[in-house]
Amino acid sequence: MRWDNLYIAGLGAYLPGTTSAADAAASGAFDRQEYQEYGIRAVTVAPDGMPAVDMAVAAASRAVRRSGHKSADFGLVLHASMYHQGQDMWTPAHYIQREVLGGTAMALDIFPGANGGLAGVELAASHLAARKDSRAALVTCADAFRGPGFDRWRSDNNCVWGDGGAALVLSRSGGPLRLLSTASAATPELEPIFRGYDGWTDAPFSRPGPVDLRGRKLAWLAKETDPTAVFSGLVERLHTVVGQALRDAGATLGQVTHLLHANFGTPFAESQFHKPLGIDAGRTLHDWGLDVGHVGGADQLLGLHQLMESGRGRRGDLVLLVGAAMGFSWSAAVAEVTNWAP
Repeated sequence: MRWDNLYIAGLGAYLPGTTSAADAAASGAFDRQEYQEYGIRAVTVAPDGMPAVDMAVAAASRAVRRSGHKSADFGLVLHASMYHQGQDMWTPAHYIQREVLGGTAMALDIFPGANGGLAGVELAASHLAARKDSRAALVTCADAFRGPGFDRWRSDNNCVWGDGGAALVLSRSGGPLRLLSTASAATPELEPIFRGYDGWTDAPFSRPGPVDLRGRKLAWLAKETDPTAVFSGLVERLHTVVGQALRDAGATLGQVTHLLHANFGTPFAESQFHKPLGIDAGRTLHDWGLDVGHVGGADQLLGLHQLMESGRGRRGDLVLLVGAAMGFSWSAAVAEVTNWAP
């Protein structure tokens, strides 16, 4: 979808201190072979007592302040997450709204896996395009991947999970980046990959031990007759979504200055993003992400914040943001840097 007169007016991020991957490997928390293969140096780890939602509040406060928008301007608040936010049977989006904005905007929690940030941006853009009485929308993402329910070092492969929060204010009134387009697609036939086949539970995280995403994927592989064809289909879907976003933006891959993707280990990032899109790692923030970890759906928004804060984003640059998540879903967004005043 091509968007006209929509802008990223404010960005915010909260990243806690880091824990060394080398130390984790030395202690046995992180598999030594994976430590050597992935190239991950450190991951961000939230301090004890800080819930994920408070990291979203910290990021959102900065994004809203930078946007220049007031509470009455906002028509929508979206909060994306993957893991526990600090309380059960609760609506974190309203907590963020109360702490940061107040007002009467619709506030919703969304759970599109690691595609949360970009899915939120597309939903927010659709809202602003349809509701002319809304001048701005707030999108936040945050997670803290703590035990005992989750093991950031071993619950999954190809990455280590980091903690943090990110926020973005989408506006019809101008901003340092112009949102040109977004595109999304799903392949629900692949949903069992992350569900596994060990049956349902009656309560959250009630199985013994931490979530075992590795085991679920292995169970699916044992049943799949042609996994190679499935994985090639993943690349095809990536090309489809990216191609649609670029066409709607009136751009080509060759014109993209920066690619922002999820923070995975080097082999997976290269095989899933760099090589399929023909974009060298130097045009990404992959190296930066090796000191952050995979912060769920927040990675792309955190990367966009880092791109602008570091001064790498220059006027006229085209930024391609790409997300993929369990489900399976894909999203892409194209934005153009207009100006920036940190």
